[in-house]
Amino acid sequence: MKLSVIIVNYNVRYFLDTCLQSVFKACQGIDSEIIVVDNNSGDESVEMLKSNYPQVRLLVNRDNAGFSRANNQAMDVSGGDYILLLNPDTVVASDCFRKCIDYMDSHPDTGGLGVKMIDGSGTFLPESKRGLPTPSVAFYKIFGLSKLFPRSKVFGKYHLGFLDDNETDQVDILSGAFMFLRKSLIDKIGGLDEAFFMYGEDIDLSYRIVKSGNKNVYFPETSIIHFKGESTKKSSINYVLVFYRAMIIFARKHFNNPNARIFSLLINVAVYLRALMALFKRLGEKIYLPLIDVGILWGMLEMLTKWYEINKHGGENFYPREIHYTVIPSMILAWILTQYLLGGYHQSIRMKNVFKGLVAGAVLIFTTYAMLDESLRFSRAVVALSVLISFFIVPFFRVLLNKIGWIRLMRFTDMNSGIIGLPDSIQKVKDILSASTEREKNLFFINPLSKNELSSHEKPIEYTGSLYQLKDIIKVYDLDELIFCLKDVDTTDVLSTIQLPELKNKNIYLHPEKGQFILRSSSIHSLGEYIRPELNPDMKPWSRRRKRIFDIGLSLLMILFWPFSALLFRNPVNYFKNLYQILLGRLSFVGFKSNANYPQSFLIEIDSESAKESHYRADKKRLDYLVNYSVIKDLELIISNLSSLDSIPV
Repeated sequence: MKLSVIIVNYNVRYFLDTCLQSVFKACQGIDSEIIVVDNNSGDESVEMLKSNYPQVRLLVNRDNAGFSRANNQAMDVSGGDYILLLNPDTVVASDCFRKCIDYMDSHPDTGGLGVKMIDGSGTFLPESKRGLPTPSVAFYKIFGLSKLFPRSKVFGKYHLGFLDDNETDQVDILSGAFMFLRKSLIDKIGGLDEAFFMYGEDIDLSYRIVKSGNKNVYFPETSIIHFKGESTKKSSINYVLVFYRAMIIFARKHFNNPNARIFSLLINVAVYLRALMALFKRLGEKIYLPLIDVGILWGMLEMLTKWYEINKHGGENFYPREIHYTVIPSMILAWILTQYLLGGYHQSIRMKNVFKGLVAGAVLIFTTYAMLDESLRFSRAVVALSVLISFFIVPFFRVLLNKIGWIRLMRFTDMNSGIIGLPDSIQKVKDILSASTEREKNLFFINPLSKNELSSHEKPIEYTGSLYQLKDIIKVYDLDELIFCLKDVDTTDVLSTIQLPELKNKNIYLHPEKGQFILRSSSIHSLGEYIRPELNPDMKPWSRRRKRIFDIGLSLLMILFWPFSALLFRNPVNYFKNLYQILLGRLSFVGFKSNANYPQSFLIEIDSESAKESHYRADKKRLDYLVNYSVIKDLELIISNLSSLDSIPV
């Protein structure tokens, strides 16, 4: 047997499914075996493997054994001349394995081989080639010098930025996402060190290969896509701790005591620095946009007040100084609060939500103003002008921040999506999109063939153009995203296409041949996403906020009119208990059992008849509730199920 492909899986079912489909294509014509070790996943990965891939050799651990131990389990039973350790969140080119085998066969002094890796947006991943993390190299990386001078032969040794990304070269360290190894050498030097639970084991094994007198080679003649699934989360504090602790283990194992102590000190400093940076980054991501709004609105109000004082009243300080510390901050608070509640600070901002927040803020400001005592009222003209100007100045800065890349502003029109595939695959993609929570898209169909010739059994479809015209199609139709149907487009072609400059900043999706889902990952630093035609249990944040406000408002209203409302129910004690629980956020008027993001209890189930319906109809009802949530829907359900309000929560 020539090749054993080993994949360790942990809770990345959809990525694993896509990965295996590409692996089987790459194994065609090669005497090979595929071994998957599952580390006690809870996402039905094992069931999927048994059902869809009975030819895969499956090893199931009852606990999370860690990356090193799981790979060693598979290597112990593997029978190939070569071993490939492959991450499940990858897609390999169809010619990848053949090219790697040919290179290793013709270079017997090569012990390990790594390939060119790109992320889901087509960007080259610098971890494709790395140097040995000596204390000096670690110092340059930890303190950012390697990032400032990536191509320096002194500071850029960690990612070997001075080496050409497209040239084959000898390197120190291979990436654990793709390690193509000679089995006879592994039998001699041993497998992965199980002292490394996760991270660092690839560095240790690579170093032992070099110490044995063999070479590690970076081989960019073929490439893979490396997505980012749940197996690893580079932005988390946990990742920082686990990774740098692995570096300490490596230093103590391979460096002499003085160097190991220096290395450990650097690592400990790095852990605290990175943890602090991550904390500030997360805090900054949440508050920087509201702070910008505060600055803009405060500046606008102060300038408008001074201008009105000078032009209307003939001088400054006409209004009491207290307004600068009471009225103006209160107006700004009203705007910030309504923006937050109506989705103006969501990660992907819709301009209509910004305007909704401004309108709601204006209503709140005018209502509060009308209720104030005459002595506390500010100038009506200043209030009215500030509200009017806010409708121009806030959206203007949103557009400006979007242009410089600080925020992601969703376009007013629907996204333009190009689907590259033959009619059968295109129809599958359309079905998935229509049954998912994805917003509406303008679809353009691109023929993967060089000519518009379709086989007789396929239904004709109106193509916008062919794959070789992709650059022109992107420009003419202003495509925002591309969906590749892997049944019809070879993975090698996908990998070369997504690296085109014209596809920069475009969303790239992959639809695997056998899967009822679509994968996407914009970069290795973001979690991989998938779209599937099943219930997506995550209600949009602004819908969740509206639902919560409705629950609170209706509960308070019912409590306010308790003498009348209590007469409607047989068990008024339960009724008031339920209202109290709703106010605390432990209960909701309306919900359904399968959604973990709702309060765990609710009074009225939207799919109470689901036992009499098919699973599909019940799921569609829940999906419609999530995607198209409105307060009116909740109100209709409450009115039609009024008797449930004094019942025991579900």
